[in-house]
Amino acid sequence: MKFKATASNTVKVITTISFLLVPLAVYTIITTPELTTAYRAVLITTFVGLLVATYLYSITGYTVEADMVIVNRPLYNVKIKRSDITEHRVLTDEEMKWSIRTFGVGGLFGYQGRFTNSNIGPMTWYATRRSNYVLLVAGGKNIVLTPVEPQAFIATLGN
Repeated sequence: MKFKATASNTVKVITTISFLLVPLAVYTIITTPELTTAYRAVLITTFVGLLVATYLYSITGYTVEADMVIVNRPLYNVKIKRSDITEHRVLTDEEMKWSIRTFGVGGLFGYQGRFTNSNIGPMTWYATRRSNYVLLVAGGKNIVLTPVEPQAFIATLGN
């Protein structure tokens, strides 16, 4: 069964601003005469490469199959074996309070990467918003997803 993962307004704003700033940065780099051609190439490749890479790893939805949960992404999907899932539940906003990003993306196309907080501990997020949190504990790792319908997602996983 497929579950939507729509971007929050915050993600939409951050992504839109990034799409406006990267061309401005590229233009500034190109028109700055003090920069060497090699330095320009490195800067432009870095800015554009980060934008493209972040998109390729962004979350487009979730699929629950008989034997696995799939995090759908443009480049490649993350597959979590259902037999490895030892716990699954909806998280409250209180449990997710003060979550901080330790390595990853914090708003451009979503929230992906490593996060932590004092309630859950270290987590890997495959999220498109900072709400509708679902926790999967698989292989001893905390994985956070944000389907549009978290209760239906949990019900599909069953007991």
